[in-house]
Amino acid sequence: MNSICESTANMYAGKIVTRNDISYIKHSCIDNLSDKQTHTLRALKNNTDLVIKPADKGGAVVVMRADLYKQEALRQLENTNNYRPLPLGPLYIDTAQMIYDVLFQLFSRVY
Repeated sequence: MNSICESTANMYAGKIVTRNDISYIKHSCIDNLSDKQTHTLRALKNNTDLVIKPADKGGAVVVMRADLYKQEALRQLENTNNYRPLPLGPLYIDTAQMIYDVLFQLFSRVY
């Protein structure tokens, strides 16, 4: 209900803009970065040799070489004290069916 009210208020305030059949909320804000900073951030974002992720703690940002990031991920996944391979492969098909069954039961109780 809150979402409907907020969308309606934004629409009447002229904040919703539609382009190519996609609606956006228009924000009126001024960039606080220089053109050089914006260009640098865009270049970092598009650099496939780097991985940029939020840190686990503290709200920091981590920038790592992609090859080192993958190496660290594999090192952690190969630690059999924390992870072990599934004997029969992925379980997502069985899990998806169980979730569907539970949701269907809940839906049937409501209607």
